[in-house]
Amino acid sequence: VIVVLGIILVWLANIFEIVTLASRAFAVYYLAQAFVALQLTTQITSYKQRLGYQTLYGSIAVLLIAVVIFAIPVG
Repeated sequence: VIVVLGIILVWLANIFEIVTLASRAFAVYYLAQAFVALQLTTQITSYKQRLGYQTLYGSIAVLLIAVVIFAIPVG
């Protein structure tokens, strides 16, 4: 069933739109991972180390949000 739906999707939609949709889906998944990582940084006792990790994971989250919002098909 999934294969048939995939074939129909490829025939009916622009391939670049499909790639854009898949990229957004991956970005949402990794955004969730970045939020989990941000939440786990609260367990780090060293302030300097915690701040570094929060900056890193926060920056990654911001970039992924931009991908989700601004991703457009090439064609």
